[in-house]
Amino acid sequence: MLKAVRAILFDWHGVFDKIRFESLVEYLFTNANKSRLTQEEIKEILISIGSDDFTKGNVNTIKFWNVLSQTFHVNSITAVRDIVLQVDRNEYLWNHIKSLYEYRIGLLSDCPRDKKDIILTNLRLDDPFEFKLFSCCTHTNKEQDEFFMEACNQFNLLPKDVLFVDDSLKNVVKADSLGFETFLFNWKTEVELEKKTIDFFSSLSIKI
Repeated sequence: MLKAVRAILFDWHGVFDKIRFESLVEYLFTNANKSRLTQEEIKEILISIGSDDFTKGNVNTIKFWNVLSQTFHVNSITAVRDIVLQVDRNEYLWNHIKSLYEYRIGLLSDCPRDKKDIILTNLRLDDPFEFKLFSCCTHTNKEQDEFFMEACNQFNLLPKDVLFVDDSLKNVVKADSLGFETFLFNWKTEVELEKKTIDFFSSLSIKI
């Protein structure tokens, strides 16, 4: 079934990059959690201090990190920022990306400005992306139809012709509701990451 799609729209975090939003939550849970908050409570606090607007590029990056530092009473704002502002490439995927030569490839990422700059610095000249849509540039995110439909406009294709790949179930459900083919790239351990990468290629009848 997936063989019929003409383009693949990839998420960045958790797919091409092992760094995810959960990495920040896990760091705060382990290293800045004097109130013994749950990870869900930490996520709610991050949203309350503007993480969504930060991702959409509507909040100054320095201001957001300062507010986060004050809210969680962290000793080093640099240490917290470094959790997010790095790229840890999923080499299992990168090593076989040329196997997708039959497909047009785009990037759709919920991503703040400072991480966007890190991503672009780490991309190579032969990166596979026909276009790169970052939430901080469009001021929309994956909770909004417009973000997905802008990717379709970039491809000049209908959602049914595009496979959307993301590690978040919420995002995959959203894309499915808009008519996209979808693949849930969820994983927790390095072993699961490698297997999920193999499963992704297998879904397209590509053996790696």
